[in-house]
Amino acid sequence: MSKLSKPRAVLFDLDGTLTDRTASVRSYANVFSEHFGARLQGGEVARLASVLVDCDHGGYNPRRAHDVIARLAWIDPPAAAEVAAHWERASSEAVVARRGLGEMLAGLSRQGLTLGVVTNGPSDGQRRKLARLETADAWDAIVISEEVGFEKPDPRIFEAALRQLGAPAAATWFVGDHPENDIAGAEACGLTAFWIQAAVAWPAERPPARDRLEGLPELAARLAACA
Repeated sequence: MSKLSKPRAVLFDLDGTLTDRTASVRSYANVFSEHFGARLQGGEVARLASVLVDCDHGGYNPRRAHDVIARLAWIDPPAAAEVAAHWERASSEAVVARRGLGEMLAGLSRQGLTLGVVTNGPSDGQRRKLARLETADAWDAIVISEEVGFEKPDPRIFEAALRQLGAPAAATWFVGDHPENDIAGAEACGLTAFWIQAAVAWPAERPPARDRLEGLPELAARLAACA
């Protein structure tokens, strides 16, 4: 754990960082069941939730819809495009916040820090998630890949957020759960990056994360320990 200077700004990833990805997918399983249940053989929500979590791979499985269809017993199987479209549209309404999110944001705001979100994904869905988390008013910058035309780990998406915040990279922290998209991308831009444990494991072949968090409440302790 390194000794750090207090930042002027903090940026966050959204999915898996501000949200509890596993809990969100389990919540979405209820919506999935309501929509597709009549086409399934069985369809107990608990088992359905387990399958959806397995197929999600932390949100980084490009074949997620195909895997969902293959893993479930269907009476009338849908096309992969139908499953993918439903997941994209409806899962944003089932999102679940990480423990301590509201308290953490309130604490950072009281310290006078400027705050932002940098997220890959479609504009409508990501903004719906922020609204459902009741955090839409907390941010001084919201940068979404679909809106700016490039996605993490492209340095331009981090640079866009820094311009909106009016803060230099050297005085900005970034919190994210993906080792490459979030941590490597942020560090390449000169931000101090914190890896927060979520569904995506840290690669065994890479050196350990320099700064890591077990959960969002730990960020306040790291700020209190700053020089």
